[in-house]
Amino acid sequence: VIQNNIYHNAVWKGICNMQWFSFKGISCESLDIEVMDYKADILSKDKSRYITVPNRAGSIIAEDNTPDDIYVTVKCAYPYTVKSIMRQTARRIGTWLRGTGQLIFWDEPDKYRIARLYNAPQLIDKGAWSEFQAIFRCQPYSVSVDTLTVPLNSVQTLEGTAPNAGIISFTIPENTSPDGIEVSC
Repeated sequence: VIQNNIYHNAVWKGICNMQWFSFKGISCESLDIEVMDYKADILSKDKSRYITVPNRAGSIIAEDNTPDDIYVTVKCAYPYTVKSIMRQTARRIGTWLRGTGQLIFWDEPDKYRIARLYNAPQLIDKGAWSEFQAIFRCQPYSVSVDTLTVPLNSVQTLEGTAPNAGIISFTIPENTSPDGIEVSC
């Protein structure tokens, strides 16, 4: 058994590359899931449509520059030593991935996307580990999780992740008058 576990751990560490993601506030690492591959659209398509007209060359474009959703594909793996543990873990993963939540990745831990699982992942048994692929449908822009404290009577320029309306909230200290506060976006 010890020999098998040593081999199992060596094989497992060989396929993992220390990438991670978090969904609905739960990290894949807490479920012993490793990210093997990650693909995301870098730009959302717009919602323009092409209309084909019979007996006319080409198409008519119905322009709509509103950004559409993007898709993020994550190929994952998790180790197991007994088949019953593989199935138990698969059920926990299924419960975790159900619903809508914040999706955060290791390469931009200060940003998230509102996402929902788009596919029904299939489990692939590889012997010492199992693999699955999750496809998330996400809102087109990332949201910053940064909080910024700005002194009164100062100017601050913030850069967003895309040309869309941002969310700004204020906390004004007690005994401070909000008169004279100006915000332009």
